[in-house]
This record gives sequence, C-alpha cells and structure tokens, in this order.
Amino acid sequence: MQLEEFAETYSLRVRRSRHDGTDNIIGKHGEIYEHSEGKLAVMVLPDPPRRGLWVRSRAKFLALGMAVGQNGDQEGAATFDPTHQEQAKAAIHAIRAKRMRKLSPERKANLLIAGQGTRLKRRHMAQNAV
Repeated sequence: MQLEEFAETYSLRVRRSRHDGTDNIIGKHGEIYEHSEGKLAVMVLPDPPRRGLWVRSRAKFLALGMAVGQNGDQEGAATFDPTHQEQAKAAIHAIRAKRMRKLSPERKANLLIAGQGTRLKRRHMAQNAV
C-alpha cells in the first residue's frame, strides 16, 4: 500500500514536508512517510517537546509489533505495516493527524440548497464601486 492509498483509506491529507520536500502525512506531533516497499514509517517529533509523548507512543508501538528504528529521549521513529489496522491507527494517533471530513451526497445537496438564497446578487456587488 502506497502513502496516497493509506491517506485515502483513513481520510488524511498528503502534504509536502517542510523538512525534506517529500510527500508525507503531516500531523501536529510528527509525520508519516514511505519507508520502503510496502512499509510506512511514523516519525514522532513534538514541537515544542512534550514530556512522555514518545515514551507512551513507543510502548504502544512495541506492543503492536512495530519496529522502532530511531529512539531518542523525546522523539523517535517506527516502521509499520499500513494494512495492519491497529498499527495504522496507533501511528495516526501518535502524530495527531487531522482527518478530512467527508460529506454525504445528501448533506452536500442540502448545504447547496440552503446557500442559494445567501449568495450575492450582481446588483449588490457594485455597492462600493466608484
């Protein structure tokens, strides 16, 4: 599973990393990136450092069978199988990735209908024209 498929499955947004310019899933406390063929990695980098976040995340990662590749005092990285649901959820939770909202077709249609009466009319747009 590639990063884009993983992001679509879990309703996450893929963005460019500010560190190295690659496509990553960026969260509040770290990133998820492609590590190797069929493997993803999670890098927990809280900024500013949060005491115990990496320690708790690492303990959960090891309990789920994820391999810890880098282990620092307050930051680290682990690889995981993106098809393993529990590992994926733990990685997403550790970096506090924000999920994208998905509107149902019914809700989207209702919002469009409700917004029809509030749109600006052509005559109102030239109100402050000179």
